[in-house]
Amino acid sequence: MNNLERRYIRPMGLELREANEDEGTGPMLVGYSVVFDSDSEDMGFIEQMDAASITEEVLTESDIRGLYNHIPSNLLGRSPAGEIDGETMRLKVDDRGLYFEIDLPDTTVGRDVAELVRRGDLTGNSFAFTVAEDEWDYESDPPRRRVTRVGELFDIGPVTYPAYPETVVSGRALELAKGPPAEKRDHELEIREREHRLRELEDPNLLRTGTE
Repeated sequence: MNNLERRYIRPMGLELREANEDEGTGPMLVGYSVVFDSDSEDMGFIEQMDAASITEEVLTESDIRGLYNHIPSNLLGRSPAGEIDGETMRLKVDDRGLYFEIDLPDTTVGRDVAELVRRGDLTGNSFAFTVAEDEWDYESDPPRRRVTRVGELFDIGPVTYPAYPETVVSGRALELAKGPPAEKRDHELEIREREHRLRELEDPNLLRTGTE
């Protein structure tokens, strides 16, 4: 599985739409969690998201949650895979990026987020994803990465601080984004195969093929 990555988006139109009793709607959080063709912060490399990086397939096949600060218990909404009924979060790709609308729940975290946005204390967005395809320019200083296709989108939503600020100008961030080298992957696969063979020798049941 590809590494899970998180990215912070600078304040980019995060907005609270207040409840409308006449229309029977509650408070709604709207904004962009991904902005295309925009340079990221320096994470040991500079990154851009290609305008074609988030496909309709990603949006329809990923079970995406709206989270505050990427914390699962801070659930704000959900865009379930392959479903329309019960959506409490709507996602749409346009020329600018990935736009979202979240129907904020009448819960402690939902009310807190609404108040923090209302006061102007909460202004940033973030998203968690895996990369299926990317392009690197190692001649640049720092190196530049362009994500051309997202593998899976896990969650989006408002954040208090940039995700992983300690990775700024970090060689480890660069290595994680590039993924393990081929020789390391081959070595890890060999180790797993050896461990499996040892387990087979210790447990005869693992040697069964399933045929009588």
